[in-house]
Amino acid sequence: MYVIGTAGHVDHGKSTLIEALTGIDPDRLREEKERGLTIDLGFAWLNLPSGKEVSIVDVPGHERFIKNMLSGVGAIDLAMLIVAADESVMPQTLEHLAILDLLSVRKSFVVITKSDLVDNDLLELVKLEVEEAVKGTKLDSSPVLCVSSTTKEGLRELIGELDSALGELEERPDLGRPRLAIDRSFSISGFGTVVTGTLIDGVFKLGQEVFLARRGVRSRIRGIQAHKSHLEIATPGTRIAVNLMNIKAENVSRGEILTIPGWLNSTRAIDAKVKILNSVARPVRHNFPITVHVYSAETTARLRLLNQDFLKPGQEGWAQLWLDEHLPLVRGDRFIFRSTDQTIGGGVIVDLDSKKHRRKDPAVIDYLDALIQEDPLVKLETTLESVQPSDVKSISRLINLPLVETIALIEKAVSVGFIFPLGNAIDESSDLLTVRGWREISNKAISILTDFHKENPLKLGMSLEEFRKRLALKERFAESVLNALLKTGDIVEDGHIVRLENHSPILTVNQQSQIDDFLAILSETPFPTDQPSLPVDLQMILVDRGEIIRLGSNMAIKTNYYKMIQSKIINRVKSEGQISLSETRDLLGTSRKYAQSILEHMDDEKITRRVGDIRILL
Repeated sequence: MYVIGTAGHVDHGKSTLIEALTGIDPDRLREEKERGLTIDLGFAWLNLPSGKEVSIVDVPGHERFIKNMLSGVGAIDLAMLIVAADESVMPQTLEHLAILDLLSVRKSFVVITKSDLVDNDLLELVKLEVEEAVKGTKLDSSPVLCVSSTTKEGLRELIGELDSALGELEERPDLGRPRLAIDRSFSISGFGTVVTGTLIDGVFKLGQEVFLARRGVRSRIRGIQAHKSHLEIATPGTRIAVNLMNIKAENVSRGEILTIPGWLNSTRAIDAKVKILNSVARPVRHNFPITVHVYSAETTARLRLLNQDFLKPGQEGWAQLWLDEHLPLVRGDRFIFRSTDQTIGGGVIVDLDSKKHRRKDPAVIDYLDALIQEDPLVKLETTLESVQPSDVKSISRLINLPLVETIALIEKAVSVGFIFPLGNAIDESSDLLTVRGWREISNKAISILTDFHKENPLKLGMSLEEFRKRLALKERFAESVLNALLKTGDIVEDGHIVRLENHSPILTVNQQSQIDDFLAILSETPFPTDQPSLPVDLQMILVDRGEIIRLGSNMAIKTNYYKMIQSKIINRVKSEGQISLSETRDLLGTSRKYAQSILEHMDDEKITRRVGDIRILL
């Protein structure tokens, strides 16, 4: 399915043309019908001769309703720029043309309407004026068709051109991150809230859990419709109506994004490549106040120019936009920005949630230049570098490629030495680093342990928990990074600790003798009458080695004895349902002091829990 949009000056016959093509009047509001003027977005649909289904979005042409126009053109596949033969190119024709150009609409051509109202000579003159107007834009050299909605002349040729142009477009990709930019929200008695928009970047399914990204509210899809037909699955590029559960229509407004939970966050800071229109009267200065339009959303913002003090008409440059409202956006989204009374430019988002950049910083400009690179390997590496560690599925969403293509690109990047996978086979859940990022983490890990060993020469190593904390990695990546570090052989996991491969505690002859004597006594019996003494730092070496368990500050037991005792207590509690301190003492044939220390240690290990005077299993 495809979506076509109209654009053009007020009263140039956009709605009349749509009705002539489809038999559907797109003007749905009473005021629109009374005034003969499109105020808000209108909708219709058409089946083309090839069998393609087409949704048509009709936008208002009056300058007062330009915001509504912008809500309708963000996700269209093909635009028809409408010019009336009896008026030719007008101010809103040029503004709408500029907007289509800035948004890089996939396909566009010009339709001259009301051809029956002028003679051939004037019609040819209008064609020349249209060709002059589109020169230097993406509509340059595009077809110009003449039609009359009244006499139907040229409509068959127009339908053929639509069919042919849409046939040249690739299907919109499924990036696994569905987004519906909501342009209408209303309630139907007996069904509840319905929202409409054009679905991009993924699929929606009946019964699927969904997420309103701006409000942060979850819902579920009760029903999906397209062209009055019920759907179980809606694919990218489809204009749909979605019936939502447990949401009131008044709580969902135009500009909201319907998606799936767990991936889309809102932001107030975006980095973008921006372009100022040639028609703007004067240069746009740094920190200029603007209104930003992205899909069906709008918010005010400040335009922070990063490499210049101002941009002249027709110039491009890097900017950071500080939005006054949080918007759920993704890299690659295109937007329009306006002053109070005119469109002044547009741009493409290359990065999100960025910190406030220092202006005219070469490093910042180089980074942004790399992000907008056409070379997919460079773009992949730069994107990963900005968010690493990350997983394949997240990167797929960031670089706007389907998952299968992303995996193929990552495999190529691994083969040429750009990317380091934290694992073996690469799939959607694989964690990744750039080679440079891996080198930095590896060096940091070795430095952390080197410093630790210098400060604690008698300790076998650092606890795993402390090591993860000092690496300062996101929790979900800590395990895969640790596993990759262990594979290098430079770092060794020893029970609950990690150490450098070549490290062992440096003991004097006297210290080793103390340890030997201490272990000899503990080996004779689990409960020696006189508890042997050993400095705590030397005891901790034995704890790190897994040879002893410390029971409080003044008591220790060989690990093998402790495991046997622990097993006895667990079996008794399983049999009897509980155990008391005196029962533990009798079971082990030891003193009350030893029994209490062992039970307290098992409590600390979350094996047992004290309830009054007894212990039960957790």
